[in-house]
Amino acid sequence: MKRWPVVVAVVMLVSTWGLLQSLSHGDPVLARKPFVEFPLTLADRWQGRELRLEQQILDVLKLSDYMMRVYLPQSRVSGQGQGREEQTLVWLYVGYYQNQRTGATYHSPKNCLPGAGWEFVESEHVAVPVFGGAS
Repeated sequence: MKRWPVVVAVVMLVSTWGLLQSLSHGDPVLARKPFVEFPLTLADRWQGRELRLEQQILDVLKLSDYMMRVYLPQSRVSGQGQGREEQTLVWLYVGYYQNQRTGATYHSPKNCLPGAGWEFVESEHVAVPVFGGAS
């Protein structure tokens, strides 16, 4: 029995494996700050309150990091004012995944919630004033 076809096949398999290992660099690690460093006070006009997700939800989502907050106008926090801005709350949720492989992360709530039977009553863009007069 000739052994050279088996030897050639093994050499080709090992060579292919070695080539794939040398070309594969894994997932990139991005330099980033954790969400806990995101300010709770914005533009000296909005005061945030940290909210937490339940552990059973975190176990399903498998997030690398997340932020869930509600921002209230400073005038509402201090008990002053009755205008439209004082009635406005800004809810903020940001989920972060270090790796985003197909099927391994979750999608936008605008896709997910209606599929679960929820209905959006209102969705709008709101200008939030920030430092320097911009928004």
